[in-house]
Amino acid sequence: MVALLVAEVGGALTALPFGGASDGTRLIVSSAGVAVIAFGLAVVLVRVVDRRPVAALGLRAGRSGRRWAAVGLVVVAVAVAGATGPAALLGFTEPRSAGAGWSPETVLPLALVQAFVLQAFPEELLFRGYLVSTATGRLGVRGVFLLSTLLFAALHIVSGSDATTFTERLLFLLIPLGFGALATVLRLASGSLWPAVAVHGGFHTSVYVLGGWVSPTPDSYAIFGATLLAAAAGVAGWRRVRAPRSPAPRVYAAAGR
Repeated sequence: MVALLVAEVGGALTALPFGGASDGTRLIVSSAGVAVIAFGLAVVLVRVVDRRPVAALGLRAGRSGRRWAAVGLVVVAVAVAGATGPAALLGFTEPRSAGAGWSPETVLPLALVQAFVLQAFPEELLFRGYLVSTATGRLGVRGVFLLSTLLFAALHIVSGSDATTFTERLLFLLIPLGFGALATVLRLASGSLWPAVAVHGGFHTSVYVLGGWVSPTPDSYAIFGATLLAAAAGVAGWRRVRAPRSPAPRVYAAAGR
C-alpha cells in the first residue's frame, strides 16, 4: 500500500509541469508516471528485498497468459453487463443522458488510459505481481488468495464512491473484493500478471462505457459485488488454481543472486 501511495504521489508530481495542458494530456502524463514508478518500486522490492528475479512478477505473458487475459476481459465485461441488468430492473440505477460530446471515440481512449495505465497496471503489479509472488512459499494457495484479495479490498476503503453511510461503504467494498478475487484467481491459474491487469482494466472500462447510459446507485453495490465474486468462483471451479512456481527467496540469497 505504501509503494502504491508513493507511485501515485510521484505520478501527480510528474504532471505538475503540464499544468497548462488539457485534462487529457495531464491524465496521460500522470498515468505514465504512476506506471513507471510502480514498476521501479516492484523491481526494487523483488530484486533487492526478496533477492528474486524480476520474472517472479509474472510480466511474461506467453501463450497461456494471453489466453487467460482474453478470458479475463470477457468474463469481467459479461459480469458487469450481467449485474447492470438486474440492478436496472430493480431500480438501483439512474438513467444518464450522455452529453452532446459523448461518444465512444471521444471517451474510450482516455478511459483506457485511466483504466489500464493509471489503475490496473500499477495496482496489479504490486498486489498480484509482487505480493502474490512473495507470499508464495510462505502461504498456501488459499492464504495467497485471501491475502491478495482482502488487502486489495481494504485499499478501497478510502476510494471515491457515491456511498454516504457506513453500510453503503461496506457494500461498496464488495466490488473491489469481487474483481480482486477474479484477478487473483486468473493470476494463480495462468502464472502471469496480465490476466489480472485485463480483469482490473476491463472492469473500469466497462463501467466507464456503461456510464454513458446508466449510473449505478449504492443500492446496486451488493449486486455488482456478488456477480463478480460468482464469476471468480466459476473460473476457480473451471480451472484448478495453484501458487505460481517460484523458488524461495533464500535460494537466491544462498546463490548470491
